[in-house]
Amino acid sequence: MGESMPDDASEAGWDDHRRAFGDMLGLGGPVPDAVLRAALYDGPYAQRLFAARKGDPRHLRRLLDDPPEVEEVAAKSPQARQARLVRRAANALALWASDLFATVDDDTLRRRRDACAACEHATRPPDLLVYRLAGGLEQTICELCGCNLILKTRLPEASCPALHPNRPGLTRWEEPIGGA
Repeated sequence: MGESMPDDASEAGWDDHRRAFGDMLGLGGPVPDAVLRAALYDGPYAQRLFAARKGDPRHLRRLLDDPPEVEEVAAKSPQARQARLVRRAANALALWASDLFATVDDDTLRRRRDACAACEHATRPPDLLVYRLAGGLEQTICELCGCNLILKTRLPEASCPALHPNRPGLTRWEEPIGGA
């Protein structure tokens, strides 16, 4: 996605919004177009950005460098969806490798998996090649992020995209929004 602006906004107005959002995040400059679009259309992403601004600056940088793609049309092609999933999986694998393939402790893993098992967003994957190659259609994925839950729940840097229904500021995994 390029540095384009919405059809109904003037270039100067859109740039002002990008600068203002960058200031809110403490960046001292404008956010990229894709970050502002993602924050406008993806509430959990915006919440993770605001939570990360007071935490680990590396986490904020990762969120800024890899904003979720905004679906401008109601349905994306299966090929575009698969490409997005492959990119996200590759980024997650690189991050995991940089952490020397660390995994969470048993209590954290159990808490995360219990939360996912009870979540309405846990579902069977769609019949896409990327899921067939990654372990078959018997796996369980998160419909919000598309991640394989057996794998994602193990990763220390992973975060749940769903908000906790009863505990503001926490994800369904009972962890701070935006990670540790």
